[in-house]
Amino acid sequence: MENQTLKKTLMILLDKLDTLEDIEYLEDKIRKTPKINRRTKLGRELTMELTGACNKKIRKIISTKGILPF
Repeated sequence: MENQTLKKTLMILLDKLDTLEDIEYLEDKIRKTPKINRRTKLGRELTMELTGACNKKIRKIISTKGILPF
């Protein structure tokens, strides 16, 4: 249950971010947060799902704003 509220909060935050730097910062924090137990299958899946959502948002920003990824 705790992971679902964390997921919901982070997805709301991700929707509000609109720069590549902010999204990359959030992705880095998701990978390092102690609130997700990556030793469990659910924790690893949650981490992968959240980082995947960050990557999807980055690709969307790159395609709509014409920003070069490198």
